Amino acid sequence: MTDTSAAPEAAPRSTPAQLESNPWQAHAVSKLESRLDVLDCKLDNLIKSLDALKESQGKALPDLRDRAVRLEVKVDATCSTADLEAAKSNIRAETQRLITEQTWKYLGVVAGMATLAFLAARFIKV
Repeated sequence: MTDTSAAPEAAPRSTPAQLESNPWQAHAVSKLESRLDVLDCKLDNLIKSLDALKESQGKALPDLRDRAVRLEVKVDATCSTADLEAAKSNIRAETQRLITEQTWKYLGVVAGMATLAFLAARFIKV
């Protein structure tokens, strides 16, 4: 039995002399190196921007917590369950009224368009 746990051997790298004799391979290697440089630069910029974002969020978090606590206190002081139920029923009634109003407008437009289509079909003779 052969040992399959051994890592496969890496392909031998080209020497500079071999690269000089094969211009295509030398060009491909130089292109890859330039692309790697660009990616490295982009990665560095991304890391810097993530660090800046982390710092800005770290500074804003305590302020956001304080504001949330102040809002909770205001809501607790101004609203009760009865107030919320009254507002909820008002919203439901207003929504129902608006839906009914829009439905009648829609039906009026449809009836008008149907009338125009009927009249046009009646007076236009082919």
